[in-house]
Amino acid sequence: MVGLKRRSEFLAAAKGLRLHTPNFIVQAVARPESPERVGIGFTVTRKLGKAVVRNRIRRRLREAVRAAADALAAGGLDIVIVARGTALSCPFEELVRSLRAVFADPRLGRLRGRSSVPAKERSAGASPSSSAPIS
Repeated sequence: MVGLKRRSEFLAAAKGLRLHTPNFIVQAVARPESPERVGIGFTVTRKLGKAVVRNRIRRRLREAVRAAADALAAGGLDIVIVARGTALSCPFEELVRSLRAVFADPRLGRLRGRSSVPAKERSAGASPSSSAPIS
């Protein structure tokens, strides 16, 4: 697993699949150009508290991801975890359990191997003669 650092990686994940739990939201996008890589990023907004609180939430989520990493079978994904306020007060085991459930979600499994370019943009570049049958 590698950390997501660039804003463009976070924005790409925001356009992808979203899975909601009581403690966090997971945003994921396929990265077929690097099938062995899993990128993980964390977003903790200011409305959750001051820097000390946000950093504590981020540390808890990072450690929960490490504990649940075995449930993330294959790579080819960029995943952003957006914290909710309850991520600080809930039991750590519940965070790990929620992450394992999200990582095992079949929608996340189907996402692997897909292009990160939306279907509209992929089809807009195709010429009309290539998609129309010849009769």
